[in-house]
Amino acid sequence: MTEAQARTSARRGRHRTRYADRLFGDGLALSASAGISAVVGMVSWVIAARLMPQAEVGEASAFVSAFLLIAGFAQMNLGAALLRWLPRAGNDSATLVLRCTAAVVATGTAGAAIYLVLPWSELIFKASTGTTAPSVTGWLIFTAAVVAWVVLQIQDFALVGLGRAWWATARNVVVAGLRLAILVALGSGLTAQGAVWSWLVPLVAGAVVLSTVLPRLHPRSAPVVGGGTLPARHEVLSFLGPTYVGTVATTLLFNQVPLVVTVRFGTETGAAFFIAWQAVTVVEVIAIYFVNGLSSEVARAPERAAELARTTRRRLLLLFLPPLALGVLVAAPALGIFGEDYSASAPALRVLLVGLAFRLVVVHALGVRQAVGQAMRFARLQIVTTGLVVLAVLVVPARVGGDAESILLPVACAYFAVQFCSAVAVLYLDSPTRHARTASRSRSAIEAE
Repeated sequence: MTEAQARTSARRGRHRTRYADRLFGDGLALSASAGISAVVGMVSWVIAARLMPQAEVGEASAFVSAFLLIAGFAQMNLGAALLRWLPRAGNDSATLVLRCTAAVVATGTAGAAIYLVLPWSELIFKASTGTTAPSVTGWLIFTAAVVAWVVLQIQDFALVGLGRAWWATARNVVVAGLRLAILVALGSGLTAQGAVWSWLVPLVAGAVVLSTVLPRLHPRSAPVVGGGTLPARHEVLSFLGPTYVGTVATTLLFNQVPLVVTVRFGTETGAAFFIAWQAVTVVEVIAIYFVNGLSSEVARAPERAAELARTTRRRLLLLFLPPLALGVLVAAPALGIFGEDYSASAPALRVLLVGLAFRLVVVHALGVRQAVGQAMRFARLQIVTTGLVVLAVLVVPARVGGDAESILLPVACAYFAVQFCSAVAVLYLDSPTRHARTASRSRSAIEAE
């Protein structure tokens, strides 16, 4: 090897290390943000379960599930899109973030209005105003929660794309701390309406404050792919169209499943399932955020897509499998923190966590498809896996007079079966690293021309 070749090899090694380290840092920051929010969310539900009747916990959880559902629809996958587009936006980054924020505010407001005319919306009005009758106050509260949440999610991704990933973590610490402070301040006077306001006030405050800061920020590092360019309309539509459909499926999986259980089996059983389901969704959201960091680095170095995909999968499994194993072991005592009635869902939680271990394979595959721009493959995988879970929850037999354990265990087994089959199909029939390698070669061929 000549001296020039040695220098070139060393330089490539340094670049490879930098990309991998930055990928890990961005993914870890996004995961930490989601994790902090999730942990505080679980603590807040512990407080609520201790201070409120179980039926009121069910009402509050229905409100939270509903506004997270609509916010998920309203985001339109623009967060992941920002990770792809911001590295090459340059001085137009503020314009790009502003446009994305305006889009989600509009869709969030429209989505909230549509949701509140549906037959089951009386639960939402009761949780927000104390009465099932539709009201302007209830509409304003629900809409504000939807819009604030979706704006904060967009802002988290924007901070990562701008090279300030850990700012998102700091923001989550502040918002989560305010939520706990409100719950503690309400104390024994906590009601379903108080639980709703403990979410609403910090979310709105955080969204307003960060909205004044983001327009003044610019990317810390020069864009690698192009510079100072905004995505063309055809690029926006070809990426957002299919991936949005896929993220709608994810939102349904996270938030419609507990709503279906609550409607089918009652608020008390729904509350027990909601707490167990939160543990599953918390881990998956953190995993999704970790994998989403791949999009930003692939945008900077598309020729390294396959290598970055393999690194991400290895780190994902190393980080998440041990906590899942621990969760299986401590499921019963962990649920006992919420109260004796919640411990009945421990067997279901154990099965859900085992299913989630297989779900990690699917999460990684989805992240790779999104990072390399394979929007249709992303949407297809997400729709199939989510649709099967939701269908199973809708058709699982209802045991009249049964306890929470006998009702919820079949739901958990259906989730496990879907995730196991999906993981096997991904690994042996539709490998994500193979698609990443193909995308890398296609990019290299285009650059060679």
